[in-house]
Amino acid sequence: MLGPVYRIQSERRESAGVAIAKHKGTIETLTSREKELRAAAKKEKDTGHRAELEAEAEALGMQIAGSDPPTMPQIIADDVTPEALGMLLDAQGGGASSLPPPRVGFSILLPVATPTACLISMSS
Repeated sequence: MLGPVYRIQSERRESAGVAIAKHKGTIETLTSREKELRAAAKKEKDTGHRAELEAEAEALGMQIAGSDPPTMPQIIADDVTPEALGMLLDAQGGGASSLPPPRVGFSILLPVATPTACLISMSS
């Protein structure tokens, strides 16, 4: 019954894995550059050039801090606590609707049109 949903989750996780790896590589490159700039600023004798290097390093630091990695899509979750459910829904994009499928206490389904749709089943 959930085979197609698992297949969709697998496909979405595969494509998200590429985006996550790319993001990780970008962050590593920016972090390395930031460290180089900070080291160069410490060695720089010219105060004007030192300020420029520090400003560039600070800008990179803010760019790194403000960059959230892509979320790994999770369409199905099993046996989650209410607290974990709230965090999962937040990470997957928010709003949900409740469905009463057979043999489960309840399910929560985020809109399937979103790239990080989420179907959560909890047994009673």
